[in-house]
Amino acid sequence: MTRHGWHGPVRSARLLATILALVVLGAACSSDDDGPNVDGNGTGDGGEVAPMTIGLLTDLSGPVATFGTDIQAASELAVEEINADGGVNGSMLELQVVDTGLDPGEAVQGLRDLATEQNAFAVSGPVSSGEAEVIFAQAPDLQIPVMTATANQPGLTELGEGWAFVNTPTAVHAYAQALPAFALNYQVSRVALVYDDESPGPTATAELVVPAVAEQAGIEIVDTATFQVGATDFAGLVERVAAEDVDALFFMSLPVEAGLFAREMQNQGLDLPVLGFAAQGSGAFREAGGDAIHDWVIPTVFFPPASDAASEFAAKMQEADPEPPTVPEAANAYEIIYMIAQVAEDAGIDGGTPVEEAREAIRDGLLGLSGFEGPTGPVSFMENGEAEKTVYTLVLTGAEETELLE
Repeated sequence: MTRHGWHGPVRSARLLATILALVVLGAACSSDDDGPNVDGNGTGDGGEVAPMTIGLLTDLSGPVATFGTDIQAASELAVEEINADGGVNGSMLELQVVDTGLDPGEAVQGLRDLATEQNAFAVSGPVSSGEAEVIFAQAPDLQIPVMTATANQPGLTELGEGWAFVNTPTAVHAYAQALPAFALNYQVSRVALVYDDESPGPTATAELVVPAVAEQAGIEIVDTATFQVGATDFAGLVERVAAEDVDALFFMSLPVEAGLFAREMQNQGLDLPVLGFAAQGSGAFREAGGDAIHDWVIPTVFFPPASDAASEFAAKMQEADPEPPTVPEAANAYEIIYMIAQVAEDAGIDGGTPVEEAREAIRDGLLGLSGFEGPTGPVSFMENGEAEKTVYTLVLTGAEETELLE
């Protein structure tokens, strides 16, 4: 039976060491009849089929727990909807959640436990590029498919040798679209680049991706400055940027630091358009920056007005958590559960299928998946395990306002 979704190069050795060593930069709701159509028909001894386990590696206690809790909520929502619709070939899904705390070591231990002790058929996660780098490298040895909703550092899936997947555009793809649009809209030719040089995601984007795309777009980066993850005092950096003759700012960091930087820009009267890191589309950034956020541009895969499926998913997440949710990451995570379920059902897998056979079938099914319809729109996977998805360039203003940059 076919399952359908929503209707409606690494850098220098120094960075590699940082990525491997540092902590850096994805669900409890009721079922909803408007979710993707999932019908199960599996039977087993006594009419019952063993449950099918899917693992989730996420951050519930570390620096990006805002992402992690929304990723968990969205994943649990997907599981609940699928089970309410009959499961996968009669098997109910069970989600085993591991809190990595954004620690690569904890993520590796969690993956090993899910693969060898819990007999998970597939794993969603982890959250950060630093975790994904070590997790993806383990996947071939453990022979288990792993898919992240958030980590987008270039080249990650190559480590997985066919077992690793990324359900979000790589930074190269995202900024190849967002940066030229930003430059054209704001008439940008000279910029300052400020970034967190401890977080692998922002660091790789700032050092490997943005300069190359900026050069192609004819934009000069006249000054570059860095800060440490967790910084709270940005007065000196804002003064430094203000002293430069620039048209705009590129600011690559985790959400809270970006919000605090926006506050300091407002305090000092620095009015510049900002091209930010994709993760800054989260509620944590909006909460930290508030009304100081102005002309802050990010690339994202999720824009609720884009489709009925997107707006319905946003409403579900808002109902689950009245606080501003990190819906792009949550939407990706929600899709991951549905994609795993779809390819498992198409392959005739249920909870009683031998683990090795099930994992290989899920891996092969994901590699061949094309045109899956989810809240972010159509999703297909390239041969290297990277997703092809629509990228939206959004302009953020204040705590809630979001517009599409045409």
